[in-house]
Amino acid sequence: MNHFPFILGSYAVFVVLLLIDALSPWFARRTLVRELAQRLKRENRRAAQSPTDPESSSTTSP
Repeated sequence: MNHFPFILGSYAVFVVLLLIDALSPWFARRTLVRELAQRLKRENRRAAQSPTDPESSSTTSP
């Protein structure tokens, strides 16, 4: 009785799970950095569109 296929399969599953476990924080960090960069761009774009002096741009008269 040869146990080689079972042992090889077990090692293959272990390596795949180990790679998933090792690479998942890297993918999560990459996604977080991308989302933060997009948020920063939106905030900068919004700040550039809004007036710099809120008192001078009021539309209501006293």
